[in-house]
Amino acid sequence: APQCAGTAAVPLPDAQVRIVGGSSAFGDEDGHFTLESSSLDPVTVESTLVGRYFRVSDRVSSRDALLSMSVTPPATADFLHEAGDEFSLAQVNGYLNATQVREWLLDVHPEYPTIHSQLSFPVNVNLTGGYCPGNAWYDYSSINFCQASSGYANTSFAGVSHHEYGHHIVTSGGSGQGAYGEGMSDTIAMLIADDPGLGYGFFFNQCSAPLRSADNDCQYSATTCSTCGSAVHSCGQLLAGAVWSIRNQLAQSHPETYREILANLVVNSVLLHTGTSINHQIPIDFLTLDDDDGNLDNGTPHRAQICAG
Repeated sequence: APQCAGTAAVPLPDAQVRIVGGSSAFGDEDGHFTLESSSLDPVTVESTLVGRYFRVSDRVSSRDALLSMSVTPPATADFLHEAGDEFSLAQVNGYLNATQVREWLLDVHPEYPTIHSQLSFPVNVNLTGGYCPGNAWYDYSSINFCQASSGYANTSFAGVSHHEYGHHIVTSGGSGQGAYGEGMSDTIAMLIADDPGLGYGFFFNQCSAPLRSADNDCQYSATTCSTCGSAVHSCGQLLAGAVWSIRNQLAQSHPETYREILANLVVNSVLLHTGTSINHQIPIDFLTLDDDDGNLDNGTPHRAQICAG
């Protein structure tokens, strides 16, 4: 959460810059851009937190980030979106974190349905209505984050952002939400961070305590979903916990490649899943994806680690 760490300047991939009344361009993965101008007179160049794939909006305060400077071509323009307060930091985080999880997904599956070609997905930050305070949510057309309030941090930060976009990955993959959506979204955030904890600092003054943890001993129950509970977030910990256990097995047997192996299994398993439940089909899907000869009866390359998890 913002109060738990310092800030650092990092590139904003695919962010848009434009000459007022003239051309526009998107930056590359390192934030570098080139604007075409036929004028040798000064022009006004603007940078916002709008990019090729995401559009950040401060829906309450109307403080949408906007930087501008006068530039005389040919020249270099450098923009730094400073995290001067909670609201500006939430906007920068909103853009960067959504970009991170999308890039992670497409590194695993470059043609992932819907997401691989989707432009201008909305990221709404600093909200006070809806499910606020102390919340974040996916509504099938955007991801949404709350302002800080008594007891809660601003929810536009990495783990929470990755989780909420995880719901969009689940929907785009053709699956339902419910307990499965919560568990898979926790799993996606966990794999990106390579950390079982989700939402460190979600509550003020709890920077060492996650909101939820995949380092758990939740066990499957045919009647209540999980020994950790039947509510969707509690039940979801069953799936995240199982995948974290597989991760630990693979980290021992394949220390150089365990993250790649597991990311491929998890992402592609979403495309095989239907409905909202966490059930016996999921480990079968993992084994099917892991298989290399079309015969599950003779095992798969990582069967021992998958079944141990």
